[in-house]
Amino acid sequence: MSTQKRALPILYGAVFLLAFCSIVYELLLAQALTAFLENTVLRYSITIGLYMFSLGMGSLLAERALSRHPLVTLLGVETLLTILGGLSIVIVYGLYALSASRFIFSGGVHLLIISIGLLSGFEMPLLMEIIRQYKPDTEHRILAINYAGAFVGTQVFAFVFLPSVGLLATSFTVGLVNALMGVLFMACGKIVPEESRRRFKGMIGALAVLGIIIFLCLCFAETLNQDLSSLYLNKGW
Repeated sequence: MSTQKRALPILYGAVFLLAFCSIVYELLLAQALTAFLENTVLRYSITIGLYMFSLGMGSLLAERALSRHPLVTLLGVETLLTILGGLSIVIVYGLYALSASRFIFSGGVHLLIISIGLLSGFEMPLLMEIIRQYKPDTEHRILAINYAGAFVGTQVFAFVFLPSVGLLATSFTVGLVNALMGVLFMACGKIVPEESRRRFKGMIGALAVLGIIIFLCLCFAETLNQDLSSLYLNKGW
């Protein structure tokens, strides 16, 4: 009983925060595309459309993972999301530096958008399956918390992150939240089968290391931002 009381708030918090992180990643990429390629309405429309489509495809693909070890699978998803989302703006600048044309750059960023959407689509079915092991018939509550997290993410991005923090520091901050949320899944370790415990602990350790790396990036975000801005100003197609 004490395990359930400890794990459920973490799982509900995960539903909220992971939805928050997911939508902020996509808004970051939409804003980055606007900065590099202009046309705000087009960039945001395509980004959100691709994101919603990818969420649906990710949810369908997650069905195969539900019968195995959903918590271990979820940790793998969070590891990839922490890397792709937390370093998304760095990846965008890297694509810009390596791309020979606007078309190649745009294709690379949109592939990143789809990848984050697919991974985010895995989260909800996996979280539902995990929460069901502690408390059945909570799907409506989970969906409500998920939508609330996405709503708060859009507002915080528009009114706090973008005007006050900037794109690069925002990506590091949200990536750090993503990593820390994954580490907190330690509280649910009792539902992991014995044969997967080693893998489970390894993923927790990997997320902890990723969190430290992203935290260090956040500490030097201003310097990194200056270097990346110089790259943007000096290159042209």
